[in-house]
Amino acid sequence: MSVTKCLWCDRAFTPRATGGSPTKFCSAAHRKAYHAAVRHWAEAEIAGGRLTVAQIRSGAACTLATAASSSAPETSTGSPAPVSPAQRPGEAEELLAALVAALFSLRGDAWPVLAAAVPVELQQRIHRYFGPS
Repeated sequence: MSVTKCLWCDRAFTPRATGGSPTKFCSAAHRKAYHAAVRHWAEAEIAGGRLTVAQIRSGAACTLATAASSSAPETSTGSPAPVSPAQRPGEAEELLAALVAALFSLRGDAWPVLAAAVPVELQQRIHRYFGPS
């Protein structure tokens, strides 16, 4: 069997052998996190005037700069611009779940630093929401 790396977390995994499209992610949570992040990036680029729906429709967006060379919109003070509210029911919950999944996938030194910054009450509420593992 072949081994490939997850597009989201870069960990090695064995893709399914049952047919269909090639597997690019090690889990459904990472696939959802990727698609949520790409959707948010595109929406921010459109809101910032760096990308148009016409470019996406025509395929011209493929020639635009990568996300690494662009930044989220900023206010005149240099701080990140506020994010627009969810556009449809359930979107905020989906995004929060994707964020939590991405945070739980952190490895190495990043997780202890992040966990120390999260208030204990919030940690307890997250634990109650997701249940014991």
